Amino acid sequence: MGETTIALRPVESERDLEDWARLKSAVVPNEPVTPEQLRATDRDGRLLLLAEAGMPKCRCRARSR
Repeated sequence: MGETTIALRPVESERDLEDWARLKSAVVPNEPVTPEQLRATDRDGRLLLLAEAGMPKCRCRARSR
């Protein structure tokens, strides 16, 4: 079996935010989110992450302090 490396990186660009919102909405379709909603609810300590494993942006994750 081949080894897969997963790279986590913070959402930094508008495109990243769009990708994060699209992925989250696909994974949790009963709680869709838009980039506009994410910007409107941004607060200090929130960290949005994208995971890349073999193909770009395959997962999303949010974390608040």
